[in-house]
Amino acid sequence: MPVVSDSCLDQVFRNARTHSAWLDKPVADDTLRQIYQLAKWGPTSANASPGRFVFLRSREAKERLRPALAPGNVDKTMQAPVTVIIGYDLLFYEKLPKLFPQAPAMRELFESDTPEFHGPHINYADVLFSPRPSAGIPILVGGNSQAALRRAAALGDGWYGLWRSPDQVRASLAQINEFGIHRATFEVSVRVVTRIGSPIPDSDPETTLQGDADAILHKLQQYSQAGVDSIVIEPASTDLDEFLRQLARFADEVTPHITFATSSSSGLPMPGSTVASA
Repeated sequence: MPVVSDSCLDQVFRNARTHSAWLDKPVADDTLRQIYQLAKWGPTSANASPGRFVFLRSREAKERLRPALAPGNVDKTMQAPVTVIIGYDLLFYEKLPKLFPQAPAMRELFESDTPEFHGPHINYADVLFSPRPSAGIPILVGGNSQAALRRAAALGDGWYGLWRSPDQVRASLAQINEFGIHRATFEVSVRVVTRIGSPIPDSDPETTLQGDADAILHKLQQYSQAGVDSIVIEPASTDLDEFLRQLARFADEVTPHITFATSSSSGLPMPGSTVASA
């Protein structure tokens, strides 16, 4: 196989950058087709190719996307000659007989609760295929701004708060409820800077987890009472060894004392318990 030239590697990897401004010129349909024709060759499990792409050109189409955009992305999205929505097909397995014809039994595994297939080369019954993709993959909308909270209420299965105190979480959830939640279950997760032991320099103790294990457990209880279902811990260290030590201390000193209790209806932690993860 010939080696890819340095100029190609530079363009694709070494010198590639994310751009936030665009030339005031249209992108031809043929260019978009060429981009798609290249993207479709990316490897996927069982050649399932679940990706789906929607290209938006008109102002009207991009305006429909505006409510789902973070504030920092609005202008660049509206000004772009073409915006692409990338998603995946929840029923991708329906295409497997065409995309992976050498194994027609694959669709049965994804589609049936009790998969069974009998063919000349593949023969199975009474098998467990797990975990299977679920149509209910939750989407937690992150951010602390009013626009982010509005998006979480209207579009999300939950909210992902960033470095909020328990009181700030309560205020944000009150705002989300005021906007109106459109889901039967709504998960609340918060990212928190964490350190077991010495204080975190120049930090706000209200929005961090710091101190000994008892202090952190007490703060976790406050987050739980504020309505938080899960905490994402962010160890306060730029040194990898110290980062790993902090994770180990949290696992050894804090996690064993966290109560994991779930509601039979939602599967989320019940009030009075908070799940923590790194």
